[in-house]
Amino acid sequence: MAGTGGVVSSWLLVDTLVTPPSIVADGHRFRDWVPLSRAGRALGAGAAALAVVAVHEASTANSDDAPVVVSAGTCTAVAVAVRCAFGVVHGVQLWVGPIGQDPPPRRAVAAWDWDSGTELAHHGPGLEELVFGRDPQQVRVVRTPPEIFGRVVRFDGRMEYIAVVSGADPSGRWQGELVVCGDDDVVRTFQLVVGVHDEDRHTGAEGTARVTRALVHEITDTAPPRPDPDLAITRIASRSDDAGVAFVELSLGLVYEWVSPPPAPLQRWSTELPRVHPDDLRRYRAACATVFAGERDDPAQEFDLRLRFDGAAWGGVRVELSRLGPEPVRGMIRVWPLDD
Repeated sequence: MAGTGGVVSSWLLVDTLVTPPSIVADGHRFRDWVPLSRAGRALGAGAAALAVVAVHEASTANSDDAPVVVSAGTCTAVAVAVRCAFGVVHGVQLWVGPIGQDPPPRRAVAAWDWDSGTELAHHGPGLEELVFGRDPQQVRVVRTPPEIFGRVVRFDGRMEYIAVVSGADPSGRWQGELVVCGDDDVVRTFQLVVGVHDEDRHTGAEGTARVTRALVHEITDTAPPRPDPDLAITRIASRSDDAGVAFVELSLGLVYEWVSPPPAPLQRWSTELPRVHPDDLRRYRAACATVFAGERDDPAQEFDLRLRFDGAAWGGVRVELSRLGPEPVRGMIRVWPLDD
């Protein structure tokens, strides 16, 4: 399309997993699930109707992710699907403008899913390169929480995020800012948009599992990253030379970051999720609930667990679980292998 001059509208990011699809970003600016009918409103009602058609076509297209271009009257709409690792469309990048005008460069967006049943994240196309600056040879689709949160250097909305993911927030959706240090040591800022879904579990979750689906939109160009010094201090102060030390979301019982790697033979826990023996899982959940309900200075819960990794035998683990800081949902776990 040839340029015609004048003001060029921004790309919009549309969350297509809500009903009806809604705008969550206008260029670099956050939007609080704004109705899609407001897209292109400066160009008239026809442009807004065109936007709805373009988003629908991009959302329902097959895996061919060529841009959808729809024109009518004096307006044109361009829509590009943002797919997750399972090929499902999580969002659409949308541009609406006058016919003949070139859209600006598209902003960087990717998608992911997190399955509460398996506690595994599934990264969509381009996400690892975008968020972690990862070399293509190191890219994987499936990751554990410690592999992700260990790279986060600021997450001011973590409490609100966990409330949504755990089901404590009935709205089932949240958006905020996340700052990540990549493999290339570059620190980047992102808009994170999440929604929790109990149906259409394309990750294969079963039973009562909830699936969190997300869009990640880089905004480093307008929101310079500011690492959280308190988080850095907490990580340093929590380290140990003789035990594995990790942070735990007590409401979920989720080990999400190792600050001191677990000692052998537990070292696989850094990047893998072991299975806790069914007879011991209830004890672990009860300890998390006790620490969650207790006070900051209460004594740590101490107990033993049996766990195993794929292809390995059951092994005994000594566990110490306590609160981490003033937030009741956040805990610290220390682990040691038990002697045979």
